[in-house]
This record gives sequence, structure tokens and C-alpha cells, in this order.
Amino acid sequence: MIPVPLALGCCDEVDDLLSEYLDGELGPHAAARVEVHLATCGGCARLAAELAQTISALHRLRRDPHASA
Repeated sequence: MIPVPLALGCCDEVDDLLSEYLDGELGPHAAARVEVHLATCGGCARLAAELAQTISALHRLRRDPHASA
């Protein structure tokens, strides 16, 4: 078996996994690979932060449908 590098080298790979990562749906190995990439790629880290903020805002709206955005 060929060892898989810990870090994901391609931003497209991370983009495909971000929602699952932020929802805690990835296994530990895949989550660790995403975390290593996010620690070394500013663009993906910003995208992850923006997506996390969006998810948080959606959760707030779900709790209070009358809240203003």
C-alpha cells in the first residue's frame, strides 16, 4: 500500500470536504488532513472561516426565525 500524505495538497480536495469537516462528519484521518491543509493555506482557511460563519448564522435563524440578519 502506498502511504497517503497527511496534508491534502489540492485546494479542490479541501473544498469538497469543507462542509463535512465543519459539520464533524469526517473521520479522524480525513479531518486531520483537512486541518493540516487549512494550517498551511490561507485561502482555504479563509473559505473555511467564512463557511463556518454562514453555518452559524443559519443555525441562529433556525432557532429564531424572526431574528434579523
